[in-house]
Amino acid sequence: MSDTNYYYAHGEAWLGERTSAGAVDNFDIALPEIDSLTVSFETEKIMHRSKRASVASNDLSRVSFMAGNGSLRCSTHTANLLKLYLYGEDTTIAGGVFSAAAFPSGLAVGDVMPIPGGRVAVSSLVLTDSTGSPVTLTLGTHYTVDLDAGVVTFLSFSGLTQPILAAGTEAAAVGVGMLQQRVFEKYLRFKGINIADGDKKCLVDLYKIQPEPAANWNLMGEGNEVNTYEIPFTILKDTTKAVDATYGQYGVYREVTA
Repeated sequence: MSDTNYYYAHGEAWLGERTSAGAVDNFDIALPEIDSLTVSFETEKIMHRSKRASVASNDLSRVSFMAGNGSLRCSTHTANLLKLYLYGEDTTIAGGVFSAAAFPSGLAVGDVMPIPGGRVAVSSLVLTDSTGSPVTLTLGTHYTVDLDAGVVTFLSFSGLTQPILAAGTEAAAVGVGMLQQRVFEKYLRFKGINIADGDKKCLVDLYKIQPEPAANWNLMGEGNEVNTYEIPFTILKDTTKAVDATYGQYGVYREVTA
C-alpha cells in the first residue's frame, strides 16, 4: 500500500434549514446524486512597497478580506430542488372536479385555447354548449384536446351556441412559482468517500451558504445524459457561532480516523 495519501471522492449532500441560533433545523433537501461540489476562496490584501533602497521591495502584505464561494452540480430533480434552483415558492395544487368553466365567446374554427382556469392534467373532460338543452361536443368532430397540457383545438361550431363550457377533473400537483424569493440561506453537509485512500469517510459542513438562482434551466434534454442542475453559492460567515480553532465560523472538514 502506498504511504502517499490522495483524494478522489464520491459522496452525497444535504441542504438544511437554519435556526436563528445557526443550527441546522432539518435537512429538507436531499441531494443523493451529486456530479460535482467545489469550493473556492478569494482574498484581498493591503500591500506596502518600500522604496528606501535603489531596488524597491514589498515589505508588508496583510489579508484584509476573505471570502468563499462554491458550486454544486447535481442530477436530482425534485420540486424542493427546483424551489431552490428557481428562487421559488412551492405550493400544493389541490385539483379536483370543475364544471361550467366557460371559454370566451366568439371563438372561431382553428382557435387553440387553454381549458378555463388554467387547468392541466385533466381527465374526464366534457365540453357542452350553452343552449337550454346543452349539446355535448364530439371529440374529433368539434374539437381535439391535449389533456396533459390542458389545450383544446376547436374544429367546428356547427349547431352549437357559445360560450362553450368545460367540465372534468384536474389532478393534484405540486407547483413551484418562480423568482419569488430573495434569500435562501441554507446549511450544507457533504459526506465524502475517498476512494483513493481506502474509502475513508470525510464530512464537510458549511454553516451558512446563500445559493444563487440558476443562469440556465434546461427544459429539454439533448445528447444521452440526464439534465444536471448547477447551483452557485456564496459561503457566508455565521456570526451565531463563537470563534473556534476547530469549527470556525464558516465551516469545518472532519476526517474519520477510526
